[in-house]
Amino acid sequence: MTKHILFFIHGMGESYSENEYRVLWTAIANSYCTQCKVPLDVFNNQFEAVYINWQSVTSDAELTIFDAAFPQLEVTQKKLPFSDVMHPIRGIRKFITFFMGDVAAYVSENDNNIRRRVWQQMEPHVSKGLPYSIIAHSLGSIIVFDYLFNLFEENNLFLPESEGLEHQSELSPNKISQLGVNFRHLFTLGSPIGLFLLRKGDLWKDGKKFNSIKNPVNDDIEKGIKRTWLNFYDEQDVIAYPLEKLFSLNPTRPQGSIKDVLVNTGWFAVDSHTRYWENQQVAVEISQVLLGGA
Repeated sequence: MTKHILFFIHGMGESYSENEYRVLWTAIANSYCTQCKVPLDVFNNQFEAVYINWQSVTSDAELTIFDAAFPQLEVTQKKLPFSDVMHPIRGIRKFITFFMGDVAAYVSENDNNIRRRVWQQMEPHVSKGLPYSIIAHSLGSIIVFDYLFNLFEENNLFLPESEGLEHQSELSPNKISQLGVNFRHLFTLGSPIGLFLLRKGDLWKDGKKFNSIKNPVNDDIEKGIKRTWLNFYDEQDVIAYPLEKLFSLNPTRPQGSIKDVLVNTGWFAVDSHTRYWENQQVAVEISQVLLGGA
């Protein structure tokens, strides 16, 4: 039986843990089986989870910067523990270095290895020609958006130019096109995609109002493929941006199957951004999409 791959991609400043991915994966599986009244084996025979880890790319560099600049502020991990409430400056320094540091590294035009690391982990699975969907949190959603935009709008990989050329020689135009054909659904959690579109000055400079914005997630009518993009956000999450209205500003392009989904992930700002992985509504909504067209 052909399996449907679900890629899980973490966001900025997250110490990688498969446990967080597994919580959502398990909730999706249970919701799927409950709705269609089948045993768990049926779900496991149809879907496979692949956990992507890219945080190690930036960790050493960020720790070097932090230790060199602030040797008096001890840091043992990138996460912001409750103890940092008692040491607000340390907490702020950690946030700027390990969270915003990931952003600064990713938006660099140089080869920072983040895209390369993500692709190296995705490629063995997508090269099998299997259908796949992507669940991405925070900065991970930016990485995925760049992947899909390049795939559907530019017909190439999203790697840096030098690395991209190397892989382009390995992947024929037909194989790259097949990556698009096999893609099914996108699920973004706490995504700042709306803000990151400011990188594309052609969308807003000279008084433009994003009226040429493009959503890469669209149905393939010719091949009978229906795609969905669910964008989950919590109103308390200051990093997350609703996207439906933004992408509707282009009247000449199909808006695509994007849907903003309001969820309640936590009362505090940090919790509201980091707890999508354990949110039951997120799991139910994703399972319903998979049920409708796995």
